[in-house]
Amino acid sequence: MPNQQLLRLQLNTARKHNALQKGKLLQEKNMLAVFCSPSRYTQGKNATASLGEEMAYLGLDGPALVVAGRPPIRLLGEIWKQTFNSSGIKHTIHPFGGECSLAVGNARWLKL
Repeated sequence: MPNQQLLRLQLNTARKHNALQKGKLLQEKNMLAVFCSPSRYTQGKNATASLGEEMAYLGLDGPALVVAGRPPIRLLGEIWKQTFNSSGIKHTIHPFGGECSLAVGNARWLKL
């Protein structure tokens, strides 16, 4: 009988701990996590140069926010500008600073 009581106490404690952890996670979580599988996937040589055209084909007219590290911006920044401009898509290229938060996202979108 004491073993059953101890087991019940441990189980109840674990349930309370899990509930608290879930509540804590829900309180700390300010942004939604969304995964969307593309209906179209483009890959190949110079595919980045056709990004604006592909977006227009899908009916997307912007604004677009490109968040990337500094090396990709150095390598692809001009291509992104050209492809978006040629398709008439308003855009911003923002260097990723190592933090992803709602405040950072809102500040960037407000500038568009």
